Amino acid sequence: MFFKPQFYLSLFVFLAGPILFAENTGPQTVEELRQAIEKVLKERQTPGAAVAIVSRDKIEWMAGLGLADEAANQPVTTKTIFRIGSTSKEFVALAALKLQEEGKLKLTDTLRQWVPEYPVENAWESTDPVRLVHLLEQTSGIPDCRFSEYAHNDSTPVTLAQALNFAPQYRVIRWRPGSRYAYSSVGPALVAAVIEKASGQRFEDYVRDNFFVPLQMHTASYFLTPEVQSNLTTMYWSRSHKVASYSHLIYRPSGAVNASVEDMANYVRFHLMRGSFDGRQILREASIDRLEVPTTLPSAQAGVTVGYGLYNRAMFSRGYEWHGHNGNHDACFVTMEYCPELGIGLVVMLNSNNVSAFARVNNLVRLYAMRHAPEKASPPAGPMPAIVNQDFNGLYANIAPRDEGYRDFMEYFGSIRKIRVEEKEMIMMRGALRWVPVSGNLFRLHDGAKPELAVITGENGETLLQCYLGTFRRISKFGFWSVQYGMLYSFGILLSSVLFAVVWGLRLAFGRLKNAGPLGPRTWPLVGVVGIVGFIAFYLKVQEGHIHIVGTMNIWSVGLMLDTLLIPLSATFCVAGLWRHRKTPMNRVAYWHAVLVTLGLVFITGFGLAWGLIGIRTWA
Repeated sequence: MFFKPQFYLSLFVFLAGPILFAENTGPQTVEELRQAIEKVLKERQTPGAAVAIVSRDKIEWMAGLGLADEAANQPVTTKTIFRIGSTSKEFVALAALKLQEEGKLKLTDTLRQWVPEYPVENAWESTDPVRLVHLLEQTSGIPDCRFSEYAHNDSTPVTLAQALNFAPQYRVIRWRPGSRYAYSSVGPALVAAVIEKASGQRFEDYVRDNFFVPLQMHTASYFLTPEVQSNLTTMYWSRSHKVASYSHLIYRPSGAVNASVEDMANYVRFHLMRGSFDGRQILREASIDRLEVPTTLPSAQAGVTVGYGLYNRAMFSRGYEWHGHNGNHDACFVTMEYCPELGIGLVVMLNSNNVSAFARVNNLVRLYAMRHAPEKASPPAGPMPAIVNQDFNGLYANIAPRDEGYRDFMEYFGSIRKIRVEEKEMIMMRGALRWVPVSGNLFRLHDGAKPELAVITGENGETLLQCYLGTFRRISKFGFWSVQYGMLYSFGILLSSVLFAVVWGLRLAFGRLKNAGPLGPRTWPLVGVVGIVGFIAFYLKVQEGHIHIVGTMNIWSVGLMLDTLLIPLSATFCVAGLWRHRKTPMNRVAYWHAVLVTLGLVFITGFGLAWGLIGIRTWA
């Protein structure tokens, strides 16, 4: 909630961008590509970008475009440093794979056997303990960071041990490990603690010695070193165009790497060379293969081989399988992608969190990189599974949210998709994703080449859909639309109470309000309106660069808590007042309008209590 939309938008761009932001024809020359990117930057008011296109044995093109600092008129160069955000996570997986090659750990090892000092509460521990592979594939069930963890900003910086001891009470496993996928930035930090024990080195030092140095990523660092500070781009929030401050992440393994496009170009080549770089084998090819494949989910065991591997995502573009990861942090957007079959890869780095600019530049660069690759025809469709028929039509929601409680409700409602089954395909109406049967209960996207979705049976016997978007279960249409129309009614009737208040307030002020009766039934709904307006104002304020407001106890976050308490308080007094004055002489239109407004307040109160929105303490 509040700032998380940027994560979902970046995931959307990585997976759906090739389809939804596709151009008819891409640039055919470097100069055309440069001009196209510069046009996007200008149109989307994005100051600067760094781009690289690589093959297995060389950098095909690399450039800085636009400005790294608008105030100083300083251009972006290939040595300009960006914050790569969650793209950092894959270094955790690479380190674990290297230690496995050396016989120092196994991905199947349990978390408890390595770091019992950092316990997780797992109701399935006796039969299904959390294993390293669950954390690496984001299938452990551990929730994402709390706002207080995101807001932690200590420049000292903190040690990994201090970070993992900051909020251990929230490490609660929410479902059987390995059964569902949900993204979390806590998991990489736990694996990093295991890496420290297995290697005998600080995590950041191990990654530097075993990856940054041999890959000649000369300026890459997890810390704000003097070199990083002198070459770091200024970062700009896209809406306000204000400068974003550098934040010191509490869980550095999850997203703190700073790197230039030169660093990242070498990193992509390492993937294309299947673990080697400039003649040196850093990781075995089998380890890179393992990096790219999911194994723990029921859908993977059913035959889905394309999805989220070890902090490594897969997607298809024009029939070709691409891998990589993207990230956004402190208003930087970064992606690294590579296609093993074509032997090409790319890096795109923006110093603004403008989603549209990022998607368009990313697509332009990919189109240019693939300009000589013929579009591949999709394999023939298989028969539609018997279980997927007209009775399968309906609404489905993701039951594996990234967050929990009040942080989950926006993700839940944002995940709901209508599914319609046709003769030869199953359509997810939101996003217009067309799923074509392959074999058994497996489906691929209409332009994909491998299965990416499986129809599975859940632990309770219910039918589920599992793919890179999540684990979906059918929900009641009545329940869904009841909430939608209930909220529409509630906000509409509350708005009318404000308009009514203007009318009767003026009439009262001029002594023209006849048969007014008690003012309580008219005024108490306005208290609830104040609470709702306060909640919305808080949401709008913290959209860009204000995580410290959400994650710490301050006048804004305490004010939000008090605002949400005004809603049930208003509803309670409205109900009590209406009952008390049910026979009191007063304008009956005003009375029954107050009844309708009270029903709206009661509905919103019930919704807020159900999702933990009443009395929320975002700093806890």
